[in-house]
Amino acid sequence: MRKELTSSEEIPNEMIENDARRAEMAMFLSNWAEEYLLQTQQNRLFENTSSEARGWSDRQKETFVALLYHARGHFYRFLWHLANQASLEQRKVVFENIRDELGGESYAPHEVLFSRFAAEFGTDVQKEMFGRTALWDHFLAGFNDGHLRFILTHESDANWAFFSAYELLDNVDYVNLLNLAKAMGACKPEALEFFEVHIGSTHHEETRRLLSDIWVANPDSVREAFAFIAQHQLRMWRGIESVIMPYAPGVR
Repeated sequence: MRKELTSSEEIPNEMIENDARRAEMAMFLSNWAEEYLLQTQQNRLFENTSSEARGWSDRQKETFVALLYHARGHFYRFLWHLANQASLEQRKVVFENIRDELGGESYAPHEVLFSRFAAEFGTDVQKEMFGRTALWDHFLAGFNDGHLRFILTHESDANWAFFSAYELLDNVDYVNLLNLAKAMGACKPEALEFFEVHIGSTHHEETRRLLSDIWVANPDSVREAFAFIAQHQLRMWRGIESVIMPYAPGVR
């Protein structure tokens, strides 16, 4: 006969505590994403997209695309150093992320998708690869180096939280960027696919299981990493805003 378990035997206290901590993490992530979204909406790139970007000059559009390329196009360095600091289980998730970056049966590699978007505004991505401008040296080099500096100065658990936070940003940033791309005048499906692929990404969800274990053991390391990535990303958007908006009519 099947033994009937008492309430204390059915669910160990440790399991109950861990489940409560995971629920706490889910609430933290939801609040963090909501706060990050509110912060991005204070940036003129995103706060009033339809009226601002529709009036951008060709120079503004081309410059924005070039800056966005450098803000997003060096992710491979991030992944390389992350993987070299990661556990075996973490590396498996990183490998899957890299595979997705290189495309699948239904979409081209992300670099190709971005090139199609850039071509709409006369920006040559290959030229950007080798012709980094003073704008790159001014703040985007520091932005990308900041990712690597964090990874190289933290332990693997904090780095995993850092990676998970960066992937969660996609759920917010690429909705903002898709709206901005449309307002700039990108209307061909192939020019918008880069953003749509990222909006549909499940990369953050793929980091959650391992992140959950880290949160249970050391939630402060998760909070630190998420706080850093939010402020680092918002500072980058403010930098791009400061470059683009002075070109706008009536703005010095």
